Amino acid sequence: MKNIISTFTGESFNILTPDPTTVKIEDIAHALSLLCRANGHFNRFYSVAEHSINCCKEAAARGYDKTIQLCCLLHDASEAYMCDIPRPIKGQAYMENEDRLEKAILTALASHCIEPFFDEQALWHTIDDTMLYWEFENYFKNDVKANPIPDNGQMLHIMLSSQIRPFEDVQNEFLALYKELIND
Repeated sequence: MKNIISTFTGESFNILTPDPTTVKIEDIAHALSLLCRANGHFNRFYSVAEHSINCCKEAAARGYDKTIQLCCLLHDASEAYMCDIPRPIKGQAYMENEDRLEKAILTALASHCIEPFFDEQALWHTIDDTMLYWEFENYFKNDVKANPIPDNGQMLHIMLSSQIRPFEDVQNEFLALYKELIND
């Protein structure tokens, strides 16, 4: 049982050999709505779920199809099980486990996204990097020079809110967006 975690819905989830039948969107939405971005170093609580929602909305604002929007919504879903590790210290072993976990998540929740998720990474990676840059610009309390993410020249098509949102609201919006995208 050393690779097993218990989830919000009561699943026993094996992180190293994930079984798609134990993946639940409710676990992902709940956990991500309680995980803070930037290791908690922003000037406000800003969750991974809120980031994922914003990436999804940015994809929609750029005119990307529903599949890419769903990929953007789910691009950090593995962090519900593995937590977020800052980019500079993610090693090969972590990234291999993350890839395996992402495939299990997509198999369970959006099997039609598996190929686009990996084939169209450039699209959602650009949105993710752009969002990260602007999150640091908006939510980091220090001088802009401290932004560790290079500006990729992309402007946001959505507005980032400065309001702190209750995790339940973010969780519910994440679930509603998922249901809307999966049913289209």
